[in-house]
Order: sequence, then C-alpha cells, then structure tokens
Amino acid sequence: MSTDNLRSERSTETNVSGRGEPAHKTALPLKGGRFSTPFAGHMGKVAVASGSRSSEESELKASLDALDAQTSQANHVTSSSVSTSDAEFVDPDGPRLTRLKDPLPVAPQGKGSGTTPGGPREDVLQKIREAAHKRIMARATQKGINPGRGSLPSRESVSPLAVQGTTASQATLDQYLKRGHELFSRYRRERNIHASAEDISPIEWVNWLLAMKPDLKASTWRVYRQSAYHFLEGFPSHETPGAIGMLDADVIDRHKESQLDERAETQDADERTSSLKRKNFPLEDMEKLLTYLRAYSRSKWAPVLIDWLRAGVLTGLRPIEWRMTDIEVRPLPDGRTAAWLYVMNAKATNGRGNGVVRTLDLSEFSREDLDCVQRMVDRSQKWLEADKFSRAKSDCSNLLYSLNKKLWPSRKTHFSLYSCRHQAIANWKGSGVAPPIIAAIVGHGITATAAEHYGKKRSAWAPEKIPVVPGAVPEELSKVRQRIRLFNDRIKLEKAAGIRREGDVVQYPVG
Repeated sequence: MSTDNLRSERSTETNVSGRGEPAHKTALPLKGGRFSTPFAGHMGKVAVASGSRSSEESELKASLDALDAQTSQANHVTSSSVSTSDAEFVDPDGPRLTRLKDPLPVAPQGKGSGTTPGGPREDVLQKIREAAHKRIMARATQKGINPGRGSLPSRESVSPLAVQGTTASQATLDQYLKRGHELFSRYRRERNIHASAEDISPIEWVNWLLAMKPDLKASTWRVYRQSAYHFLEGFPSHETPGAIGMLDADVIDRHKESQLDERAETQDADERTSSLKRKNFPLEDMEKLLTYLRAYSRSKWAPVLIDWLRAGVLTGLRPIEWRMTDIEVRPLPDGRTAAWLYVMNAKATNGRGNGVVRTLDLSEFSREDLDCVQRMVDRSQKWLEADKFSRAKSDCSNLLYSLNKKLWPSRKTHFSLYSCRHQAIANWKGSGVAPPIIAAIVGHGITATAAEHYGKKRSAWAPEKIPVVPGAVPEELSKVRQRIRLFNDRIKLEKAAGIRREGDVVQYPVG
C-alpha cells in the first residue's frame, strides 16, 4: 500500500480558556524556597481525490450539524470500577498483555471534592463550541460556498495544520481501514496476545500505537493515526470512545506545530524561521527582558507578554494551547488551596468525555504564580470569544521580536513564545523530575522527526532558581508510564530479533 495515497491528515493539537475564581487569597508555600528571584517578581493535507465545491460544502455542513448536536449534549464522563496499583503494571517476563489502569473519572467542574479535580466547566466548553462554529461559518463565507449540499467528506482534523473542507476517495478510506486491521494484528502478535478481539482493550491498543510514535517519521505516524481512527469506528467495545479520545488528544508533530506558531508570529519569513528561534531562555535574559517590559516598554501588550513568558515557563504550555484552557481553584478546609489547569483539544465538543488532553496540578504554586496563570487563562478566553486569539498572540510575538532586536542587536538567534516551553522542559529535566511525569505534564510523545527540538537538560536554570514544578494527575501518569514500558518492550524485542543493535541506547523522548 502506497503511503502517498494515505498522506492525508496533518494533525496536531489546538487548545481554550476560562477561570475559576478562588474564594480567598490564601498564600501558597514555595517549594524549597524556589522562585525567590527577580524572575518571581516579574514573572495532510487530507488526501484529495476530488476537490469539488459540493464536497467542501458537505464537510462544512457536517461540522455545523455536529456542533449543533453537541451544544445540547451534557458533558458526560464514564467511570471505571477497576482500580489497581502501579505494581500490577510491572512486566518482568517481557512482552505480554498488560492491563492499563483505567482512567479515573474527571467530573464536570463543581462536582469534584477535596483534592480531586472537577474538570473543565461546561460554559467554557460551550464557548469553545461557539468559537468553532464561527470559524466554520467564516471559512464557508470565505470560500463562497453553501454548507447545505454534500458528498463524501474526509474526517475533520483536530490539527491547525490541516486543510479543511477536503474529501478522500473511497479507495483511500478502504486503505486506512486495511492498515488499521494490520496494526491491530501486529499488536496481538508483538504482545503475544491470544485473546479474541472483543476481549482486547482498544485503549491499550492505542497506547501501544502511541508508544511506537517516537520511532516513526511524522508522515508515517499521520497514516497510522488516521488508520487507527477508521479501525476504531467499527470496534465493538465500551472503551472505544476513550480510545478515540486518546487519538484526539495526540500531538502529531511538535516541530511542525512550532512552525505554525512561528508563521503566525511574523510576516518576515526570511528573518524569523524556526532555525533562528532559541530553544532555551536563560534566566539572566528572561530577567532583563521582564525588567525592560515592566519599567520601560510603552506597549499596551507589555503586561500581557510578561504574563505569557512567566506562565510559559511555569506550565510548559505551547503558545497555541492557551486558547483552550480552563482553570479550577478550590480552597481546602485546612487553609491550603487546590488548583488545576485543564488543557483541552479541538474535540472538546464531541461528547467523548470532557475533551481534556491533560491536567496540571498547580496546588503547590505560590499565590503570585497561580494568579499569573489565571490571568493568562482569563485573557485567552476573552480573546477566543472575540475571535482575537491569533491576533493577540501575533502582537505579543511581534513585541517580543522587536525587544530581541533592541536588547541583543548582535545576536543571530532570538527568543519566541515557544522558547518558554523549551526552557520549562529543560528546567524539569535539570531538577531530576522523572521522565514519565514530564511527559504527562507537557503532552504525548513526539515523532522521530521532532525529538531533536526539545528542551535540553544542560539548558536548565540553577536548581534554586527553578519554579515549582506542576504535578501530574495519577490517571494520566499511569497511561504515560505504560506507554514508556511498551516502548522499552519494543526496543528489547527488536534487539532480540536482530533488528536493532544490542549496544543501541534508546530512550523514550519526553516533551
């Protein structure tokens, strides 16, 4: 089967925002006295077999109908009765079927209690739906088409890189399904599973697929992911929606997503290419930049950029992810404050759970740091409602670029909003945070073509200067841990079969 015919979906993660206002301003303790520095004070193309106008209209109409139906649908979360310890995941005998700890339920916000996260608020999800509806209608108007006529639309991508309103031939769809069956058979063979198909967890199969991702080219992974979608649509299991949700939450290629952010940041493509973006943000440069913004910049975007830089280092979010975030802050009886940042995806409106990609536990953040993150969430939600998020991000990026030229005129490289994510990952690696925790905090694994771009441990700030690290919630951490074990199992199997050299040292990339 030719992958040229299947190079159809170009898919990444996009993400929105809201705010849970705390009932009081109880100060949160700093962990180990950290952040007591000046920084603390500032701080595929879908394969087109026919490009007819009617097929584009059908795609838009289908999207609108889905959004209308989802608007009236309550946020539904299914819970699991299975509860196991991490010790049960250990697989000392090599590859075999291992049961993944089922995700703990995340209830709609307001239904959580104590230190259990309550999930994103329904009104925030409603705003995401409305914003998506506006984007679809704007696209239809721009193309001058009527979303009322239809044909055979291709699957709508969650990726901001995907070309919308396209179609796929039936032959291509059949090839996707065939590849999906082949991958499922490979999973059973590689994991030595003899159970019948209906007894196999689709969630575990998708986790196995995600464990393959670091060894694949981005183009290959996009084919695998789309094939998995088509296979799962007919898989008879109550876990199927959760498995599809894991694919929805996946980040296809961080490097290409970074390039998308960079194209939106500039009109001067020659000067501001990806190769010139800094993959770190030294503390002394960060402090200099924040001081200039606070004391000397006359731009109305200066306070916003200060918060965006600080929040980026605190949370490791991609710049584009802020537009799909919600935050929950809850006072506890003992005087402490519990707080969670929810990062959602473009499928937050499709009825598959609550659309959460990952949850960051911010309960150990200082009051100042938590307020900074809350302001970013608040602003991003307002920008989304007004359809101004992209413009606001571009204005902040332009201000940052101009300050690069002013403060470091002789440098050939410069900082971008994305540099904060690189620095956050480098800081956490330098602090000795376990790889599974970092992977759970910053998102899913990356493809082989993107691995070289992540934050490096050698770029970490001094230990006493590194901010408090966000926490990972247990249910998300358990998925990442199993994914890393599956990845390591595959490496061992390849070495035993002579496919990979015995001396090769291969590690699951986090970021």
